[in-house]
Amino acid sequence: MTDPWIEWLRTGLEKPGKSQRELAERLGVFPSAVSKMIGGKRRIQATEIPIVAAYIGEPPPIGEPVALPRPEAAAVTRARAYLAEHGGPRMAEVVEGLIAEIERLEDVLERVREVVDG
Repeated sequence: MTDPWIEWLRTGLEKPGKSQRELAERLGVFPSAVSKMIGGKRRIQATEIPIVAAYIGEPPPIGEPVALPRPEAAAVTRARAYLAEHGGPRMAEVVEGLIAEIERLEDVLERVREVVDG
């Protein structure tokens, strides 16, 4: 059985003018990450779905399972402690902002799912 997310991505990238390299630039990842997505070795993250959908011009396969990025509390605590010691307050502020943005995007995705599922 073909993974609907891989098929969505593969079909979208087969369109004229679409490329793995351009999508990688828009996602802010290396082209190898997009290649791994197509090969099933890397899941498309929830935060990447709207960027991919806009680029390929196709709605995502809503209702299918997706990898949701959830930072583990212990890892976040360790990162905060390291940054406080080595990165300075500005770096810690940036990381806190990124964590907050991930959580906000997860909330948005959940609301979209609720609307779609009725």
